[in-house]
Amino acid sequence: MAKKQAILHLTLFYVISILLLLFSYYSMLHAAAELYGLGTGNNIFNVIIRVFIIVSSLICLVINQFRIKSTALNNIVVLWVIWMLIAGFVRPEKYFSNMTNVLFWPALYFLFYYFSRNLINRRRVLYLILFVFIEVSLFYYVVTQDKNTNLIDRIASVNHIYYVLLLVPWLFVTKKSWVINCLLFLIMIMTINSAKRGAMLALLISSVFYIYYTYFKGGAKNKSSIMTYVAGMAFVLGGYLAFDYYNTQSQGYIVTRFENIDEDQGSGRLEIYEDVWNKISTAPLENILMGHGHNEVINVTSLGLSAHNDYLEVFYDYGIIGLILFCSILFVLLKRTVVLIRFNSEYKIAYLAAFLIFLLMTAISHLILYPTYIIYLFAFLGYFELDIDSQIKKEKT
Repeated sequence: MAKKQAILHLTLFYVISILLLLFSYYSMLHAAAELYGLGTGNNIFNVIIRVFIIVSSLICLVINQFRIKSTALNNIVVLWVIWMLIAGFVRPEKYFSNMTNVLFWPALYFLFYYFSRNLINRRRVLYLILFVFIEVSLFYYVVTQDKNTNLIDRIASVNHIYYVLLLVPWLFVTKKSWVINCLLFLIMIMTINSAKRGAMLALLISSVFYIYYTYFKGGAKNKSSIMTYVAGMAFVLGGYLAFDYYNTQSQGYIVTRFENIDEDQGSGRLEIYEDVWNKISTAPLENILMGHGHNEVINVTSLGLSAHNDYLEVFYDYGIIGLILFCSILFVLLKRTVVLIRFNSEYKIAYLAAFLIFLLMTAISHLILYPTYIIYLFAFLGYFELDIDSQIKKEKT
């Protein structure tokens, strides 16, 4: 019986691997549809893949007889799924399509949670993530080149960087420091070239903590050697030179993006926030409790935009209960990050990066709303959930 289960899990893993690679490709292609004249209809491939992955997660749950260990994050994700199934009835005409959106990341979370329990060779998962990283990095490069073709004195703001950024927590669980350094520096260059302020902040803070704990607080091998500090300073200098290069090439555009935050109010976000809050505060009680349905903000705001803040978006779309569950995820990530840093866990930088990305993207952009790059982050959280939970409980005792 155990052998059959192992074969089933391995088969399921290979199926999910293929689907994930296809999904990453079609997601990025759809996000650049205006460049290649594809139109929105091409996203049907993603819908089909999402359905297959959600069904696969149900199969995985059945195989494992719905046994899910009671951990802080597991419990919240289970409650999120239950609430989405209930709150989705506020838009019965969109119930199926909405469920393919809101249940997608929980499906990947639990699939990778079970992969961590049942795959004997855990390197397979890391190889999959490496293939995804290569795929999204190449696509990011192509899109960036195309978007910058006719631009002068500025560089294009490329959202495709988030497909790369959401893979960063996986990078910090790598055992080889030279691999982390090389890939992190590459991601740093890509992030600077994307001109996305939130992405640059998330990566900058994560990199600062990585450099501090690895090179200046004795985390690296031969910590007494002066070469450790030289390596740390070289990393810092390399990052600065990369930033200066792209800023100079764009005639100071990157620095200007940060200097103009007060003037452009975060690219008009404050106006959107006020509009969405007015819609929430004047909504009927039943909508405050149950929400209005997935991605409904865009249909009611005067600018015809989403909230550009996941907390407002979740409150409007999924109601106060959805907001409480969503904030609970942030609270758990924060609490665990503090504990892992306190006990000097090998997961501290990876979990810190996951927390920072979650915090910044949900505060000034969208993470939970779009069923795309969020899956990389929650696949990471699901895959290491048992390790993190057991380590925290062990350290506390």
